[in-house]
Amino acid sequence: MGQRLVTAGGGMTDQLRGSDRTVLGAIEKSGVGMTFQALRRATGLHQESLARSLKRLEEIGAVERREDHYFASRSRTGQAKSGGGWYAIVEGVLPYGFDKSIIIRDLRGRWFKNLRWYGADAVLSKLVWTNLGGSVKIALSFKDNDVMVSTDAATLEKVAEAILMAYQLFARVSEICSSASPLAAEKEELTVTNRVHD
Repeated sequence: MGQRLVTAGGGMTDQLRGSDRTVLGAIEKSGVGMTFQALRRATGLHQESLARSLKRLEEIGAVERREDHYFASRSRTGQAKSGGGWYAIVEGVLPYGFDKSIIIRDLRGRWFKNLRWYGADAVLSKLVWTNLGGSVKIALSFKDNDVMVSTDAATLEKVAEAILMAYQLFARVSEICSSASPLAAEKEELTVTNRVHD
C-alpha cells in the first residue's frame, strides 16, 4: 500500500511525477469521471505510462476508481479546478413520465458519428463526449424532465462544432425516446398481434 502524499494544507506535494500531474489535472479539469481511453486521448500518454500514473494516484488517494471511471478523490473536490465555463447550447423536454435511465443506459460509454465517450459524473446526471481530436466537449445532463446539452467550447469555431455535435446527440436522444415510448410499444404489440392473426 502506498503513502498518502499531502501537505499540511491538504494539497499534493511536489513529489508527483509530471505524468501524474498531467493525469490528475485532466481529471480535475473535466469535472466528471473519465474512462481510461478518454484519459489517453486527453493526456496523450502511452497506455502503460497512464496505467502507472493512475495506479500511483490511486495509491496516494488523489484518484478514485469507480467501475470504469476515474474521479478526483472526494477529499480533493474542493481543490479541484472547475470543469471550465460550461453553458447550454441545446435544451429540450423529455416526454412526460419518460424514464431518463433508458437514455443513460443506451448512451453511456457509446461512441457514435464523430462523438467519442469521455466520461460521466458519479451519479450519471452528466454524460460527456468529445470530438475526434478531443478539443471540444459536450455534456448531456438531466434535471427532472428537462434535458440539456452544454459545451465548454471557447472559440467561435469550436462553438459551431459543439452545436453540430449537440444536434447529433439530441437526434440520438430523440430516437431513444421514440423507440422506448409507450406508443412505440403499442405499435410493436399491434404489429406482432397482426402477424399472428394473418
